[in-house]
Amino acid sequence: MILYIRALGFSVYDTKDKAEILVATIIKDSTEKKIWEADDHERNVEYYKTFGDGFGLMIRGTLNQEDELNVHSLLPYSLGKHVTDIHEVDVVKQSEQEIYHASVKNLILERLSHFSFKT
Repeated sequence: MILYIRALGFSVYDTKDKAEILVATIIKDSTEKKIWEADDHERNVEYYKTFGDGFGLMIRGTLNQEDELNVHSLLPYSLGKHVTDIHEVDVVKQSEQEIYHASVKNLILERLSHFSFKT
C-alpha cells in the first residue's frame, strides 16, 4: 500500500504508522461515504477523500457487528471529465470477493481505459 501512494505524491507516508494516520484522516474527513450490504449480509464501506481537482484516495473495507472497520485497501481514484462513445465493455471477475476489472475502448479517441469495481 505504502509504495504506490508514495509514487502518487504522498511521499511523506513512508512507514506503516504514517500510512495509518493517512487512513484515519481519510475516514474522519471523508468527502463521500458509501455503505451497502452484500448478499452475504456483510456491510461494505468506502470512504472517499478528494485531494485535488478530480482525484483522491479511497478506503474500502467492511464493518463488523460493533461497527468497527476492517480496512481492506487504500486505492487512488480519478474522476473522468469527458463524455465518450463506448461501444463495448469487457468485464472480468478477478476473485471470489466480487471484484471485477473492466476494459473500455473509446472508438473516437482510440484509447483503452481500465477500471475496477466491487459489487
